[in-house]
Amino acid sequence: VSDPLDADAVLLFIGLSHKPGLDSEVKDRASLDLPNGQDQLVRDTLSKNPNTIVVLINGSPVAMPWADDVPAILEAWYPGMEGGTAIASTLYGENNPSGKLPVTFPKRLSDSPAHASARSFPGDKKTVHYDEELFVGYRHFDKRDIEPLFPFGHGLSYTAFEYDKLELSKGTFAATDVLNAKLCVANTGDTPGIEVVQLYIEDLQAEADRPDQAIKGFSRICVKPGECRHISIDVPIASLAIFCPDRNTWQVRAGDYRVRIGSSSRDIRLEQQFHITESKQANVREA
Repeated sequence: VSDPLDADAVLLFIGLSHKPGLDSEVKDRASLDLPNGQDQLVRDTLSKNPNTIVVLINGSPVAMPWADDVPAILEAWYPGMEGGTAIASTLYGENNPSGKLPVTFPKRLSDSPAHASARSFPGDKKTVHYDEELFVGYRHFDKRDIEPLFPFGHGLSYTAFEYDKLELSKGTFAATDVLNAKLCVANTGDTPGIEVVQLYIEDLQAEADRPDQAIKGFSRICVKPGECRHISIDVPIASLAIFCPDRNTWQVRAGDYRVRIGSSSRDIRLEQQFHITESKQANVREA
């Protein structure tokens, strides 16, 4: 079909390349924008056929000013020699996409924690300062209350999942205990699917220099239509330790915390509070 108006749907493959400066491990990108007028190509194609599906081929986040206008976006990353087969299988519904974003996609470059200051990017000659400190990725977006384009852990599916019946092994823990969280995940759609349930811990007495929440566990499960599966996630309380400069050690702080269960860092479905009774030195580093 030569004219997009005559097609039932349009598949638009766009993205980046390994050309230096676009997507490279040896050089930072100075922009999130897609090169070579690709954003305009999306808008022009949408004006001809609104049923346009965008397939992204890229290795890092890109801006998508048209994200709310297209009916579907498939993030394929760099899929390798069998990428075409995998993409076709997914688009035809033979495969239910189940991936989750391992990074946060910002709406604009200025929202990125690495671009918080000129010291961070581009830096001074060969010296770059990590001014973001602990606030990398979703931690930065949470702490600064910045709405991302797509949050860490985000990923859609051809089915839908509901979370229910969160239970913690107990309400009060010592620093040497292991917290166990149990819940039920139900597939409420018509297609088998895989869900990645994410467990975040919120420190309710976190100071200004601490993240609001941190991921501490996850569970990847396959659920059939109409099925409800029970899952269990363990979190050693020692993994909640923070570094105390005045004592030069890692320490679990006593106080109130909250378990947050979600499908992404911004899609929290269940919450439950717990308490740690004692402050104690820990032998593990913060996750």
